[in-house]
Amino acid sequence: MRISAKINSSMERKSSTLWSAIIFLTSYGLWCFFFRIVFKTLITYFSRSADSALHDIADSFASSGLIVAALSSASFLWFTLQMSSLQGGAQKWSQLFQWHEFKTQLPQVIRGGLQGGLLALGLIAVLIVNGDYVYLGGFVQMNEPVYGIAALAIRTLALLCMVACEEVLFARIALSPTLKDSHWLMQAFIGGISYAGIKAIQFDIGVMQGLTLFLLGAIGFLMLQSQPSRHFGFLTGLLGMFHLCMGQPIFGSNFNGLFLFRVTESESVFKVFFTGGLGGPLSSFALQVLLLVLFLSRVFKHAANTQNQTRTGQTVSR
Repeated sequence: MRISAKINSSMERKSSTLWSAIIFLTSYGLWCFFFRIVFKTLITYFSRSADSALHDIADSFASSGLIVAALSSASFLWFTLQMSSLQGGAQKWSQLFQWHEFKTQLPQVIRGGLQGGLLALGLIAVLIVNGDYVYLGGFVQMNEPVYGIAALAIRTLALLCMVACEEVLFARIALSPTLKDSHWLMQAFIGGISYAGIKAIQFDIGVMQGLTLFLLGAIGFLMLQSQPSRHFGFLTGLLGMFHLCMGQPIFGSNFNGLFLFRVTESESVFKVFFTGGLGGPLSSFALQVLLLVLFLSRVFKHAANTQNQTRTGQTVSR
């Protein structure tokens, strides 16, 4: 009876924490949706004029999508921590962002950033050699250097803010505490679905970008098992290299980065499928193959570590 009661209590506790995570992620998705709707309404209102076309307004919103996503994630995190402190919770800014912890995790962040940046750089280099991309120039906004530097700084801060806040929301608040007793492959799958779903609410993404974001989310949750801060560096390095350095569109947002590369025009369906076309490298099948290889290497590595830990535990028990 006692064993049965303990099992039922454990199942009820897991069910409760799972529903809490679902409610939390749903709330975050709704927050991002309404934040986006309000911002789009404001842009439409202030941009309307007799000679304003709808596609111009759409371009204005798409170019500011990254900033809107950063503001929505930061405001939701702030609201969550405020509500937690009012209810006597333990989550506070001082506990989430500590200087000594940052210094400890900084090497992992740097290694992850180098890995993501080199992956993006290698992909662009291969596509350039293959003739799929063409180089248009370096920092093409030099005719207005102040504006160009300010725009680059704002987008850099927005990218860092979005990735950092969502790392906290997913890894420390919503999913990791809930899924800590689940199988690590299940954690990766749910993490990938959740991350891709939130991005589908924040941005206008297609199926190919959705698959890429699913792989990035799954890889992130595998990295959290052994290197909690590495995924932040990896994702920042990957997106930063594509968008800020190479001027590639991400999440439907165009930007003239430090260097400007554009995909060459082609009527070949396979070439558009392979390079991502106008959707940018996040829609590229080539990037998905690289991420899939990285994901599988993480899976095999984590499986080997789990097996070694099991054998070590059995040896100690004997």
